[in-house]
Amino acid sequence: MTVKGITAAIMLAAGTVSAMAAGSTLLSPDEIKASFGTGAPFTAISGSGGRAYWFTFKPDGSALQVPKGQTKGATGTWHLSDKGYCTKWGSGKEHCYTVAKHGGQYDVRDPTGRFIATWTLSTASSMPPAKSVPVAAVPPPAPSAPVQALAAAPLPA
Repeated sequence: MTVKGITAAIMLAAGTVSAMAAGSTLLSPDEIKASFGTGAPFTAISGSGGRAYWFTFKPDGSALQVPKGQTKGATGTWHLSDKGYCTKWGSGKEHCYTVAKHGGQYDVRDPTGRFIATWTLSTASSMPPAKSVPVAAVPPPAPSAPVQALAAAPLPA
């Protein structure tokens, strides 16, 4: 490849990255935490294959990734980094990303600028159904001996 060819390729790549970033606002780590680190699930659509997931980043640093339509998923951890956030799922390696707001959606990119996913904040109608857990009926405790004796004693006149 000639110097002209290399220069053209660099300019094309730079133009592509700036076009992708046009109209996007990079979120600070604090903005990522305020929007996504609340423990509320949000939608993530992968950039490779378009698979849909529910992600939940909890304030304690734990994370959950559940494919839409399923009830079980992967657990992991998340934390803020100097430019964005990082996740580690199961025994996998940690990966770090940036998040940019683009209209009503958020674009997630790896450190090389490669598009990874689109996130959307969930509304009450789009959230996964809450799982109800039955609470076992617990009988009231039996009264203690002094309470039983007091209950059996005649009232003063």
